[in-house]
Amino acid sequence: MIRRVTAFILAFLTTYVLATVAIAQANLGYLSGLGRDIGFAERLGYIGHDVVGMAGMFAPIVLVTLLIAYAVVALIASRAPALRLAGYIIGGFTGMVAVYLVLQAVFGMNAVWATANAFGLTVQGLAGAVGGYVFARVNPRSAA
Repeated sequence: MIRRVTAFILAFLTTYVLATVAIAQANLGYLSGLGRDIGFAERLGYIGHDVVGMAGMFAPIVLVTLLIAYAVVALIASRAPALRLAGYIIGGFTGMVAVYLVLQAVFGMNAVWATANAFGLTVQGLAGAVGGYVFARVNPRSAA
């Protein structure tokens, strides 16, 4: 049980940080496109600010998203163990993409500007996929 919780915490932190960094970089890329010169130190500061600043609203969304996605994958993997690793990777990807699509459907707008296009949405999905990989590798098969 402790290993499963540890795996989930590591997967959550991995997904949250990667997704937040991607959002920060998309925002900074937009500002750069407007002619704003942004140095490396400023980028790092912006990333740190977003990782801390988005924790109150974005972290709970990622947490619930992964809980739902991993629960579905665990159910499938219990019946098809060979799909376990791929399942968590695909589940993390799908969960992160789905949450933005649901938010867009509910609120009628993109909750996060960086997900307004397919590339941004895919990058968020990849953050979830990496988190799924972390979860599957840290959490042993017998505990899934």
